[in-house]
Amino acid sequence: MTAISPAPVLSFGRVVRSEWIKFRSLRSPAWTLSIAAALVVGFGILLAIGFTEAARAGAAAEATAEFGVAGELGLGAATATMGVFIAQLAVATLGVLIISGEYGTGMIRSTLVAVPRRTPMLAAKAIVFAVVAFIVGVATTLATFLATNPILATEQLESTLTDPEVLRILLGSGLYLAAIGVLSMAVGAIIRSTAGGIGTIVAMLLIVPIILSMLPWEWASTIATYLPAQAGEQIMMEATETATLGPWQGFGVLLVWVAAALTAAVILLRKRDA
Repeated sequence: MTAISPAPVLSFGRVVRSEWIKFRSLRSPAWTLSIAAALVVGFGILLAIGFTEAARAGAAAEATAEFGVAGELGLGAATATMGVFIAQLAVATLGVLIISGEYGTGMIRSTLVAVPRRTPMLAAKAIVFAVVAFIVGVATTLATFLATNPILATEQLESTLTDPEVLRILLGSGLYLAAIGVLSMAVGAIIRSTAGGIGTIVAMLLIVPIILSMLPWEWASTIATYLPAQAGEQIMMEATETATLGPWQGFGVLLVWVAAALTAAVILLRKRDA
């Protein structure tokens, strides 16, 4: 009599692997992340050209001040990461789509049948997306740094990788995109609608900060400092004594937002039907 092989154990590693297979089998992640990378590189090169032309015209200080760049480390790190503020919208959109797309197509039912425990499923999605976003962020900003430094060097505006601040800024771009991506995924899990999720995350990252910056009261600027993007972006900026939050403090605030959103997503995921 032939012995029946035991069914494979559904370990967390297998859940992560299945989410990775789903992620790389879709076209939208490749296209969206390619767009994000192109935005970072393209905007960085344009900035580098603009800064060097401003330096030749004797207006480098005004040009860097307009973008809020201190320039004490050179401008290599700034030009490499400035495009991240635009590319984050592509990453945020993809973060929402990863989970809301499954609700829209009904694929979430198959996912939950395969992985009945909902928390590991959400955690696996978050890990896969965070790792991919981190790698893309670091690789893209490093490539931009290497591409723009020779342009900036013509006017002695370049930076060097040996400076620990520069390394932290470049690595911080990956950490920032990973955190924004997971935050967006959590928002998508909470709202379960692509349009609603994208609208909510765009409001959190862009619209609310703009509204608060227009208000004349000090409490508005204080609140704006602790919003996800405004706090988290400190990890990609030069540390200054005038900043309310330091680089790691700001990133810590962003992680608090991520943890809160993931907690809410897990609670709702357990309570609601697929």
